[in-house]
Amino acid sequence: MKITELLKDSKVTLSMEVFPPKTTTALEKVIEAVKEISALKPDFISVTYGAGGGTSEHTINIAKDIKDAYGVSSMAHLTCVSSTKETVENQLIKMKEACIENVQALCQLLKRASLQKAYNCQDAVCQQSLKQLLTGSGMSL
Repeated sequence: MKITELLKDSKVTLSMEVFPPKTTTALEKVIEAVKEISALKPDFISVTYGAGGGTSEHTINIAKDIKDAYGVSSMAHLTCVSSTKETVENQLIKMKEACIENVQALCQLLKRASLQKAYNCQDAVCQQSLKQLLTGSGMSL
């Protein structure tokens, strides 16, 4: 279910958030936590992208598992501050293939030259291009 629809209801909405593990071996602990959190019947569970996308490889799979295995709406984060347009496009394709309806796309314009260099911002996705990528992929905002 789209979270925008959940939020239109006048009832109180309960959401939880999980973080992808830093290592593949810790994934089992996250999956167990998701199982326990799902038993609390939250309206949705969001899955972060990790700091700067560093632990993002499991975000989509965890969000898909929340939705498919536990019947809880999920929202996958997509952090674009350190991502190229190609990376964002690939993530959106994977999310669409996983039938992820809810995406929290995060974008920040970095004004300091040192941060721009650190995050390789010459090809970074800015707010306007992110909106175009989301709508172009068939995802609604």
